[in-house]
Amino acid sequence: MEGLAVFVGLAFLFAGWVKGAIGVGLPTVVMGLLSIVMPPAQAASLMPSAS
Repeated sequence: MEGLAVFVGLAFLFAGWVKGAIGVGLPTVVMGLLSIVMPPAQAASLMPSAS
């Protein structure tokens, strides 16, 4: 379980870097990375909502 938490943290960190570099892409990048280790519906539940 700890390895999954580290992967999720690194996925969001990398996706944030991509968003900072090109201005778009956090949801696209993080969904692609997280779907490697978990079902897409579970990965989507980790995404912050835009409110």
